[in-house]
Amino acid sequence: TTDEREFVRLGALRGLAAAAPQDAVALVSKTLVGSDPVAANFAAQIVAEYPGGDMTKPFAAAYASLPPAAQALLVRGLGDRKDAGAREVVVTALGSDDKAVKLAAATALGNVGNEADVPALSALIASGDAELAAAARTALANTDNKSFDEAIATAVGTSSGAGKAVLVELLSDRMAPKAAATALAALSDSDATVRTAALRSLTKLGGPAETPAVVAALKNTADDAERSEAANALNAIAAIHKDAVLPAVLEGLNGAGTPARLALLRNLGVI
Repeated sequence: TTDEREFVRLGALRGLAAAAPQDAVALVSKTLVGSDPVAANFAAQIVAEYPGGDMTKPFAAAYASLPPAAQALLVRGLGDRKDAGAREVVVTALGSDDKAVKLAAATALGNVGNEADVPALSALIASGDAELAAAARTALANTDNKSFDEAIATAVGTSSGAGKAVLVELLSDRMAPKAAATALAALSDSDATVRTAALRSLTKLGGPAETPAVVAALKNTADDAERSEAANALNAIAAIHKDAVLPAVLEGLNGAGTPARLALLRNLGVI
């Protein structure tokens, strides 16, 4: 059948690449630029799985000679190798004018990048391009490299608006050491999107030390959605820490408006 012939052909491609490492880069490059999208994607998989760390740089060296569609596939394969030796060419690809290449590079940096790449990924998050922002966010969320945490916390301080909100929540998703402190500081941001992100973060990470600020956020906002997020955060903290948050809640009842007072009284039931 056609499927069986395709399977045999792709298997032969893999076998040829494995049998002759000196020719593997040329063979893969030729397949990447070919007219068969299945074979081209398979070639990218060969790049990802080819054994030997010494092969990363030869594959990466092929990048400049390829057209954009093939560059995107090569970068995907290099990222999936999870070898920091590919970082230089992936950073180059992030600066491409071709969106597919840039998307592949943003994703790959989650595997081969380091803390120096956080500003560029943060800029993509704030770029207004939903696809690029999602790829950059996923890269920052999924990387196992803990050195990213400090850099993300630093990026929060130089960001604003929706981009800053994403970074605040990223820190809490990563359970980063500075996540709670960063969220606490973000509660005073002038942007409601950032404050809401901070409250969602404190729902997961907040404790008695953050409770007074959460109570203040609940009391001070005139926005129902933001108040609801503050109440959720306060209830989550109270469910874990119980009597430790009681003084802050009781103090918060003083001078609270009706919506805030009702939320605080409901919180007493959680305590």
